[in-house]
Amino acid sequence: MTPEEQHVISAHAEALLVRSVTIIVALTGYGALILGFILAVRFLTQRGSSGRPQTILLVCLVTIFICLTWGVSYPTGLFLTNDRYTFVRMSEQGVVAQAQVAEEKIKTWRYMSNWAGTINLLLSDGIVVWRACCLFQPEKFW
Repeated sequence: MTPEEQHVISAHAEALLVRSVTIIVALTGYGALILGFILAVRFLTQRGSSGRPQTILLVCLVTIFICLTWGVSYPTGLFLTNDRYTFVRMSEQGVVAQAQVAEEKIKTWRYMSNWAGTINLLLSDGIVVWRACCLFQPEKFW
């Protein structure tokens, strides 16, 4: 094994450890998100009046949940794809060539990272503004 390959393996192993801890923390937070989502949907569906505002809020909550699910799934898929082509699939060219193949394979994952967070942010801010307008409708703002 050449010193270059040792360096590549060491760098990837360090990144593997950091990403593993990051994914464990993210999935723990996702579990708390699922609990909050279930409670919010339950409170929305149990109310006696099921009108248009409740339906809009429920659709927004489901969309936010889908975006947050993608936000947790994205780094996990990126992590697993990268490690699959770096460490699991062995090639004759060596570890450096495997790392280059892994970089090529995760390009599609890198293009999909931003849209879920943007949609989530816009919907969350929209819900806050909408609720403020509903609460302070009879009052004048200025």
